[in-house]
This record gives sequence, structure tokens and C-alpha cells, in this order.
Amino acid sequence: MGKPATILEFISRHKADLQQAGFDDQFGCFVYFLLSIDGGDEIIYESEDDIVVNCADGCRWLIQVKHSVDSDSRMTDADLDIWKTIDNWISLYSYCKTEAEKNSFFQQGNRLIIYTNKVVCNTFVKQISSLRNGDIEFTTMKSFLKGVEKSVSYYSIVQRLLDFKDVELRKFLLKVEVIDSGDPLSKLYTIFLNKFHNPTKADQIVNELLGKMLREKKAAADSQKQLKYLKEDFMVANKSILNKVGDESLSALSYNEDTISLPINICQWPMVQQMEKIMVVDTNNDEDHVLIMYYGYWYCCENSKQYYYSIQLMTPELEQSIDNSATKSWKLSFQEHHHRVRQNSDNETKIIAGAACFYDTMKMEISHGSQKLQFPFSSGWFLNLSNQHNSDVHWHYDWKHENL
Repeated sequence: MGKPATILEFISRHKADLQQAGFDDQFGCFVYFLLSIDGGDEIIYESEDDIVVNCADGCRWLIQVKHSVDSDSRMTDADLDIWKTIDNWISLYSYCKTEAEKNSFFQQGNRLIIYTNKVVCNTFVKQISSLRNGDIEFTTMKSFLKGVEKSVSYYSIVQRLLDFKDVELRKFLLKVEVIDSGDPLSKLYTIFLNKFHNPTKADQIVNELLGKMLREKKAAADSQKQLKYLKEDFMVANKSILNKVGDESLSALSYNEDTISLPINICQWPMVQQMEKIMVVDTNNDEDHVLIMYYGYWYCCENSKQYYYSIQLMTPELEQSIDNSATKSWKLSFQEHHHRVRQNSDNETKIIAGAACFYDTMKMEISHGSQKLQFPFSSGWFLNLSNQHNSDVHWHYDWKHENL
């Protein structure tokens, strides 16, 4: 079992070789968005913009990558990058001749993205952000543009904006967003860890994947074709590389239930109080060994999780992902067993529904990426979630309301 490289180790180990193979920051951003988009989406390299995403729902993202080698570079009011980008987007809109084409340019979900590692010190960008957040009115934004119209070197681009009708200008500005790109290779490595949940393999897989894609980039350039991927086709074509994330599963560590000693304060644990409320356990019965069984599941989960953290196979991002998956699975079960339960239902009805949901949940596996957490690791994970203060995971209909 290999030890994962840190982000800095990965960059120092591979950046020079990747650059020799044709890797640059713009291409790194392209791969980052490729891993971020959904199935059915298509991404194109160097089309109308540096990166174009055609979403499955008909929306379109136009992305301009503005990356500086200086980590402290600033995007000031006089920064030509942003004004050239705005000018390019205005030109793209000017090609729309019919009302249908204009409406399509401004349809909901379309995005005009400036993806940059520069520190944003640009008044225009800050005004746009304030407009998008609802902090200023459109009239304030237009007054700002009029105020700089003839006082700056880029006034011709500002004039093109002011030539828009008010409705068009507002729609245009609301589409513009600036996103921090950071170091593209660093972000690419991080998204791979977050998305495929295998730190010990991410170093190897990212390197293999980038090497393959750089060869495809060169082949597209040599044949004067566009480099583009449909997300689903990309996943299938690279299945042999991506499947390596399944080499190391998160199985439960063994434990001996006979040697378990219950904590003195366990009756105060929310997990146990929840089980008492749906009559799954009886803490007043010394001969009831059910609590030991469920505490064993919890103990198994916590012990296994600590072990995987110690060998760096578990990460906070992975833990959060499993939490989210578990909560979604619990919610489906809760809705199934409580669809006829109401606030005024009698307590017996609530107990029966809650117990059914509990027993159902204890048998569930938890999916994360291409892997699953199996019993009793999964059972303990649900129990641990129920043991957290104000957790969403509960079984009795009234529990959440009574413990807010």
C-alpha cells in the first residue's frame, strides 16, 4: 500500500516532465473542468473561448483562462486581460442577429467565466460581483460605467457595453463571473482526490491520465482538429486508468464483541437515547446485550476510520463524502417508513416506523465513488452520524424537533 504524495510533492515530481510533454496552465484548467462537469456535458478546448462547455441541459459556459506565473499578480483596473475578455464576449453577442439567438445567449444557466489566479483588485469586477449578489442596483452599475467611460484607456470597450439596451446590459453583466483558479496542477490533483477518493493512487493516476490526454492534445493539434470530450465517452475511454481507484477498499477491521466494555456514560449518548426512543434497546435491562452489539458496530467504524486516517487512505474530503452518501440513503429509508406518520400520530405508530427505518438502515451499504462500505462498517457509520449533536440522521419522527 503506497503512501500518497502531497500536492507539493506531486507538483515538484511531475511538473517539469508534464511541461515538456505540452502541459500548460490553460490545459490544466481544461482537464479540471472536464473532471468537474456532469455526464452528458461536452467540453471543447480552444473554440470560441479558451474552454467551452456545452451542458446536457442546453446551457453553455464560455471560459477564459488568465493565469500569471507570478503568484502575487494583481488584476487591477487597467488589466487588459479582463477588458479583452469582455470585448470578446461582446463580439460573440453581436453575432446574434435574431431575437431567438439573443435569448439563447442569455438563457438561464449560461456562464461567462474568467478563470484566473490573479488577486482581484479590479473595481469593475467588484461592481459586477456586487450586482450578482444583489448588493447594488443595476442603475449604480450603469452609473459606474458612465463615470469611467472617457477617463480610461479601455473606454472603447466600456462604450460598447453602454451601447447595449438596459435589459441586455443587465443580463450580460449578470452572466460574468470571476473564479480563482489557483495553481492548475494543484487543483487538478485535489479534485481527483475529492472525486475518486483514493489518495494512495491519485499520484499515479493523475500522471497517467495527463500523459494520455497530452498525447491526444498533440494529435488533435497535428491534425488541426478540435480537442473535445463528451464526459461519458471520456469516462469509458479512460476506464482502465480510473478503475485503479478500486484497488484499495475500505473494509472493516475485525473486533471481538465478547471483549467490549461499554463506556460508563453511554446511556447519555444521543445514539443510545435514539435507540431507546424507538425501543431498539433497553438500558434498564442488564441482560439486554443488544446495546453491546450496536456499540460494537460503532466501535468497529471508529476504529477502522482511525486506522485508514493513519495510513492516509481516509481524508476529510472522503469522510464528508461518505457522510453525505449515508445521509441521503437514510433519508430515503426514513421517507419510505414515515410517509403516513404525522405530528399528531400516536407514539406507537412513530416507534414502529422509527424501528423499521433503523433496522433497514443497519443493513445498508454506503456507496462512495466506485466502492462501498459494507456491514458492519456501514452500520457503525450510520450510528456515529446519529450520535452527533443536531445530526440529520435520526429514526423517531419527533427526535429532530425535540432536540433542536
